[in-house]
Amino acid sequence: MSTKIDNAQLTLDLLKNLSKEELNQIMAQAELNFLEKRIVWLRIGLEDKIPRSFKEITKEIGLGMETIFKIEMKTLRKIRTSLISERNQNKDIEKN
Repeated sequence: MSTKIDNAQLTLDLLKNLSKEELNQIMAQAELNFLEKRIVWLRIGLEDKIPRSFKEITKEIGLGMETIFKIEMKTLRKIRTSLISERNQNKDIEKN
């Protein structure tokens, strides 16, 4: 589980450094639903530069902390998979 959490934190750190436009593009590519997008936006503080804790997101969204955590982990995995897929496609294009 520690590796999954480390990967999730690295992905969150990467997302924090993107512009809103870049993040929206990545989220669209990863086919995230509204709740998944909202949780990521809150976690990285995209709207107001104040990252939210699981506890704060729980209060805002009305789901339990464990549920929020599971959704975030699944969402970040979808984003990583999407980014890896895009990178591999770009490598294939460069080879041709």
